[in-house]
Amino acid sequence: MTKRLEMKEKTFFSGLKERSLFIKPKTIIALVFFIAFLQAKHSLANEEYQNLQILSQIAYKEIVEKISNQQDFDKIVVNVNAPDNRLKLSPCSSNLDAKFPTDFVSKRLTVQLSCSSPQSWSIYLIAEIALYKKIVVFSEHLSKGKLIQESDLKIDLVDISDIRESYYKEITPVIGKELKRNIKSGDIVRDALLDMPQVIKRGQIVNLMATSSVISVETTGTALSDGRIGEIIRVKNNRSDRIVSGTVQSNGDVYINL
Repeated sequence: MTKRLEMKEKTFFSGLKERSLFIKPKTIIALVFFIAFLQAKHSLANEEYQNLQILSQIAYKEIVEKISNQQDFDKIVVNVNAPDNRLKLSPCSSNLDAKFPTDFVSKRLTVQLSCSSPQSWSIYLIAEIALYKKIVVFSEHLSKGKLIQESDLKIDLVDISDIRESYYKEITPVIGKELKRNIKSGDIVRDALLDMPQVIKRGQIVNLMATSSVISVETTGTALSDGRIGEIIRVKNNRSDRIVSGTVQSNGDVYINL
């Protein structure tokens, strides 16, 4: 009796499994069409509004291209702020037009993207910009009055987005100049920090060189003031006691243009 019951149970459950795995062909076709309908509906929903991520990508491309055309940078970092995801714009079938309110590139840049078809709309996207260049910086702390040596300098990759003053891309033109104030390691080398070295002191006997297109005269004189390379100072001619003005040369001579 027990064996009969076990056999019936096995027959019942095996039949149930067979029936549960069997799906009619018409049912399969109906499921296929239903899934296709859902996918089509999902696709239409996606195309109902403009993809905002694409707008950010286009803005990024336009900004990098604009910056690259203006100046050659060693590294450009652009972070476009994402549009408000609640924004609902119709899909644009035309090429998006990009405009910049200003040609000036700073750490914060705005780009306007406009669509003309099928519906006209515009959106402003803001980007944070970092522009890097390899420029000359100080390699250590230095004191005012220090005559700069090559070992005091190095080339480093620096964000120059906020720099409005001139800077140096090569070390050689900086060597031999004098510091106007104390500086820290890593400070950017700028003209505002530098001065030409003083090569003449007041009361010093100097060579006076006077030249013209037809004559050249050399004599000695007494400097009436300190003099840095390139400065114009007053010098008393020791022969004639006449006071003349001339330009200080790197070797300490004073050049007078007749």
